[in-house]
Amino acid sequence: MDRDADGPCEEADGGGAGEEGAAGKARVVYPSEGLTLDTLVTQEDGCSPVYDLVSVCIHQGTTSSGHYTAYSRSGSGGWWLWDDTNLQASQLNQVVSQPDAHLLFYQATHDSYV
Repeated sequence: MDRDADGPCEEADGGGAGEEGAAGKARVVYPSEGLTLDTLVTQEDGCSPVYDLVSVCIHQGTTSSGHYTAYSRSGSGGWWLWDDTNLQASQLNQVVSQPDAHLLFYQATHDSYV
């Protein structure tokens, strides 16, 4: 995956506030489109960049062992699940409902600050 400098990375390891997920983890609810950080970052013109979700890394297991998978958005807007050597088409609702999301990758939208 090509990740450029204008895509912030958000950690979504179940330690934040949110709904209770599997095994007592707090599920973090995160936006797939239109993320703004205007309370943290404001440009000189008063505008704040807008970001869309482009990838999610999933870890299932413990801190000493487990399995990683990833979802990524294609250029046409579809979603794909990467699981070892398997690649499978997916849907946005499957991506955002994952209780074990650990890393979120966002990219600045074309109509926002870049």
